Amino acid sequence: MKIKLSELRKLIREAVLTEEAIEVVDNDTGEIIDTLTRADTEKYTMLRGKSILGGQIFIDGDEFQDLWDEIDREVRAQKAERLDINKLLAKLDDWAQTAAREYTADNQGVDISGVAYDLADAAKFSFEPDEWNELLAHFEFDDDALRSYIMDSM
Repeated sequence: MKIKLSELRKLIREAVLTEEAIEVVDNDTGEIIDTLTRADTEKYTMLRGKSILGGQIFIDGDEFQDLWDEIDREVRAQKAERLDINKLLAKLDDWAQTAAREYTADNQGVDISGVAYDLADAAKFSFEPDEWNELLAHFEFDDDALRSYIMDSM
């Protein structure tokens, strides 16, 4: 049985795409953005009012670039919010208090100060690498200062 390439693409697209997923296609280059949903058509300015044909929206090159720029701005804003130092410090304080509370609950009568240093080192594994780097930057890349802050938060 032979199958045309266009038929194969259609079968794959139908298998991969859900009813909520859409593809945005650049009419000029054929480039595709396939990470959007129907809800995104109202969120992004370039997609408002565009008709969806078979799970696809076709737009011109300038509109496509504007859409990429809008998506990039949103991603950067989300990252900036996630890496906000005040939120990271609050998350770190919460982690330290929880770690101390759980340790003392499991080891009643043991002084937390004896293991606080080791517990503080474990905090790194509860953060994404870029979040941990932001925390280090806040403490001028001084591991001991960051560790001391964590130990004081316990």
